[in-house]
Amino acid sequence: MKPTVPHENDIDAIREEAARWLIDLQSPDCRDFDGLNAWLDRSPEHRRVWEETRLMWQALGAAPLHYKRISAPRSPTADKASPSSPHARKKAIKGFTRRMLVGGITSALLCFAAFLVVPRLAIEWQADYLTTTAETRSIALEDGSTVQLGASSAIRTDFSGGYRKVTLLEGEAFFDVAHDEARPFIVDASEVKIEVLGTAFDVRLGEGQTDIGLARGSIRASVHSGKTTATQTLSAGNLLIVDRQTGKMSVDQVSADDIGVWRAGRLLVANSTIGEVVAEIQRYHPAWILMPDRGLAASRVTGVYDLSEPDKALRALVSAHGGKVRDISSAIRMITRL
Repeated sequence: MKPTVPHENDIDAIREEAARWLIDLQSPDCRDFDGLNAWLDRSPEHRRVWEETRLMWQALGAAPLHYKRISAPRSPTADKASPSSPHARKKAIKGFTRRMLVGGITSALLCFAAFLVVPRLAIEWQADYLTTTAETRSIALEDGSTVQLGASSAIRTDFSGGYRKVTLLEGEAFFDVAHDEARPFIVDASEVKIEVLGTAFDVRLGEGQTDIGLARGSIRASVHSGKTTATQTLSAGNLLIVDRQTGKMSVDQVSADDIGVWRAGRLLVANSTIGEVVAEIQRYHPAWILMPDRGLAASRVTGVYDLSEPDKALRALVSAHGGKVRDISSAIRMITRL
């Protein structure tokens, strides 16, 4: 029999059913594996949602889910109990708790999706220019400057006053600024402000840090942390790394030709955590990348990774640190230790 393909409107129902199976299989006396297999065989979508439900729930930090029984296994006379008997009351409580757990799992998964989607919607609302996953874009600004946006990136522009201001809302951008002594060019990247007259430089907003690399000319970066402001002047080949939580700045020296090398399909990182690099690769990868191991995510790396093949980049990134990329489905990658 050919499996049926569910309508798009049925996906929510399949997610709820998957959550019910997840709970049922935690029960010590549940052995209905044939029932689960029959449910999985109903369509490829049932299998996909089951895997996503099980693994995403684990990634949320609640794995494995243990179902606490409220009543003992049913006896042969259990069905004869009256509605007011202790067994019937326990059965009702068990049913209510099960519904609450199903609702909790379904809600948690929806919240997980909202956690990924809602911030992006807020950025789209503010942005004048943006890109989507794996998309890059070149933008000519009204003053003759150009901006090249990396994947999943966004900027807002303001040329209304005596200055030229661009706010990097998300992702990464390479700026080639037209010289204008009368109107400074300012880039606002979270807690970091870069001011130039005419030069070429790259700015990347990571999960916890901001990277500024200078390809040509000179720039001054100001970092606001609490009530203090620190400044750093950069020359060609300097890579400034700013910890946005502490305000700490460090400068590395790289080849000026490597600044903004993502435009050639490569990702350059210096002393970054694996978690931060995964977040960068995520902008070029169509699947959700999950990494519940915080220890692995905190490991630091330096290197160049190929953005044209993000799965290979992920494997190269984590393999040296005992990590493995698991292809859960076309929509999910899970990074774990070997």
